[in-house]
Amino acid sequence: MSTATAARPPLAGDRGTPASLRRRGSSLDTLPQLPPRDGSASSATPPVRALYKDDELLVPPGKYGLVEPGVHRSAFPSPASFRFLRLLGLRTVLNLSREKPMRTVTNFFSEAGIEVVDVGLGVWTHEDSRPISEELIKGALELLLDRARHPLLVLSSSGTHQTGTLVGCLRRSQEWSLVSILDEYRSYAAPAARVECEQFIELWDTDVVVVPKKPPRWFRAHERLLRDDAARWREVRRRQADGGEDEGGGGEMEGEEDGGEEDEEAAYFRVAGPLVSPGVHVAAVDSDDD
Repeated sequence: MSTATAARPPLAGDRGTPASLRRRGSSLDTLPQLPPRDGSASSATPPVRALYKDDELLVPPGKYGLVEPGVHRSAFPSPASFRFLRLLGLRTVLNLSREKPMRTVTNFFSEAGIEVVDVGLGVWTHEDSRPISEELIKGALELLLDRARHPLLVLSSSGTHQTGTLVGCLRRSQEWSLVSILDEYRSYAAPAARVECEQFIELWDTDVVVVPKKPPRWFRAHERLLRDDAARWREVRRRQADGGEDEGGGGEMEGEEDGGEEDEEAAYFRVAGPLVSPGVHVAAVDSDDD
């Protein structure tokens, strides 16, 4: 009995299928086939083949994410992620942990000409030092906001709590709502989010960070949005004050009673992006319950 197989008859869906997929030897024709139902082996069944070779796979490090253009985050990478990291064109790596990655990883960074700044080891002066401190976050943020160091990768051993706290404090500087900040932190830290990390983010003093002379463009653009918000707010208040004086001295309070609060909200929340991340639902609170 011949093992040669006849070409499959055309299917109804072939009429709309591109020729590149219909030609013999395409990926559709080389998919692995199921064995016969009677359990007998079939020599015509092709072996299962990997779609890509090992050296062609792009494997991101654990907890990888894009924070802003030119700023990435992750856990300690493994050699499997080297091909992916080369595509990022990194210039700087900020290590927030008290330990260094394994030697193969540090050798990879050195051979690629990537500067590794061990911020965590620099602030760890004694055994009782906290893994997340104001000195750690302040120093790392000032390095992160230096455009000359981009593209930049922020990493820690797990890529969760120290890295997540740093990103959360960056979002505070960008004046994100706290709901959005914690939602982002928990999306990486779940199911082991730490209350102390969330409290650190909430109580972070953004004024302690000295912004470099040449911050990233996205940081400057966000600052301009915030200034525009403040200008709109002042303009609305000025119009309310002028209108109240023209009507007989009712002043600012009279403008607010005549619907000024709605005008303020419309102007102030017009720009600067969403107040919460997509998928977050906040229950409405009745004003009578305040």
